[in-house]
Amino acid sequence: MKNKIFIIGGYGVGNIGDEAILDGILENLNLSKAKVVAHDPKWLEKLHKDVKGVKTGSIEFIKTLLTSKTILIGGGTIFRKNMRFITQFVPLVALGLKLLNKKIVFYSLGIDKDTSYLARTFLVPAMNCANFVSVRDKDSLRILKSWGVTKQIKIVPDPAISLSYKKLTKKQLKELGLNPNKKIVGISLRYVKKHKDLKFIDKLADLINRNSKKHQFVFITFSKHPFSRFENDLSVAKELKQKLNKQADFKTISKDIPTRELKSLVSTMHYLIGMRLHSMIFAVSTKTPLIGICYSQKCHSYLNANKVKTHSLNPDFKEIEKLIKNEKRL
Repeated sequence: MKNKIFIIGGYGVGNIGDEAILDGILENLNLSKAKVVAHDPKWLEKLHKDVKGVKTGSIEFIKTLLTSKTILIGGGTIFRKNMRFITQFVPLVALGLKLLNKKIVFYSLGIDKDTSYLARTFLVPAMNCANFVSVRDKDSLRILKSWGVTKQIKIVPDPAISLSYKKLTKKQLKELGLNPNKKIVGISLRYVKKHKDLKFIDKLADLINRNSKKHQFVFITFSKHPFSRFENDLSVAKELKQKLNKQADFKTISKDIPTRELKSLVSTMHYLIGMRLHSMIFAVSTKTPLIGICYSQKCHSYLNANKVKTHSLNPDFKEIEKLIKNEKRL
């Protein structure tokens, strides 16, 4: 393999936002091939061309670490509150690999101020001796500086922002089961702290029931976590559908769609009601009107940086309905 780059991040766990980051990294850095750490290598390889998935913790994983010239850690919010215990040692591994003369790159990371103390302990020295450090927003830069990172930190916007796309044709929309002659309102929701904790579901269901004559509502499943219903957006879609009338024009897209195609779908929408960060990124970067419902620091950071209004977890659905009823895209 020419590039000898090993990419480490939250890949192959059913999260389309992370996979959009990976496609953006490959596109931005002009990498024709790369080895990528993955929870499910086969799923990863189906979604991305010319990518070799490497199972976390396998013998192949260790071999790839030792034989790769460059270790790229990122992007996304790898370092956060409630991160996996084993992931907290990634910066320690990076320190060890630096001693073996590997190039260490931290790329377009989002940093959570509530990242565990253990991860922070290793992350600061690892970044200070890395070859390149970048984050995706000013808040992440500020947090790292406050922790004691002295290395120059550059801001590299989330790679999914510049991910290429083309608007879908009427034929492609029909293939997804959508009516190309009816306005599409996209929905991307997630639970916040536990399963079934979205208090506005009833109000959203009422909005869908009232507006299904002129609009079709499409739920995009950005995360299908294999172990956690809390992190599996299909659970939210099911809960929402149970509250709808039989006449409601509502569809859930649950199949695995390549990230560029999904971004292309968002670009055709009349509006997007989004909670997942990468649903917001897809909307803003395709100039699709967005109703961004914020549940975390990273969502606030992104919307504030792009001067997009933020909606709380108790949004005003009268205002949202007025926006959706607008005949023209704003």
